[in-house]
Amino acid sequence: MDNTSSLAAARIVMGAAAWLAPENRLWSATMGSPTPSYSMRLFGAREVALGAMTLMAGPSVRPTLLKVGVAVDSADAAASLLATRSGSLDKVRGALLTAMAVAGVGTGVAGLQQG
Repeated sequence: MDNTSSLAAARIVMGAAAWLAPENRLWSATMGSPTPSYSMRLFGAREVALGAMTLMAGPSVRPTLLKVGVAVDSADAAASLLATRSGSLDKVRGALLTAMAVAGVGTGVAGLQQG
């Protein structure tokens, strides 16, 4: 499986899990406790949509969707850093969330370089 398909599949799995089980302890461990169900479901829907669109897209459209994903993950990384800086997230959760977002950026960039 190439980087693009792997990233898309990961988005779908993570998004579906967040939407279906927004109160799961995994989310509480990373996002803080308690995690609002509404926010987690928004996140989940976004991830499923980005992943599904990327998997279903033809080769000419995939680079555009990868760029959208890189932009979204970059915004997520910035949001994590800002929340950590303001004290809304503790340093451990902030570092974990930032690392997850940066990994998404890296995987998206790798997918773009694969062509």
